[in-house]
Amino acid sequence: MLDVTSSISGPWIILGDFNLVRDPSEKNSTSFDGQEAQHFNDLIPSLALIEKPLVDCAYTLSNKRDFFR
Repeated sequence: MLDVTSSISGPWIILGDFNLVRDPSEKNSTSFDGQEAQHFNDLIPSLALIEKPLVDCAYTLSNKRDFFR
């Protein structure tokens, strides 16, 4: 994936729900894969990516809304 950055000139964006927890504080349980998270956390700056902060959880399951009535 690191080869991608050298082949792109100009601004670019990566979008998606990566379903990966980057820090244990983001979990509701004790299960956390620190090695997997570290690989992902290392990848972000190596690609010069900037994570946009999550401002509103209106479209996530973490907002504690009752979706399953």
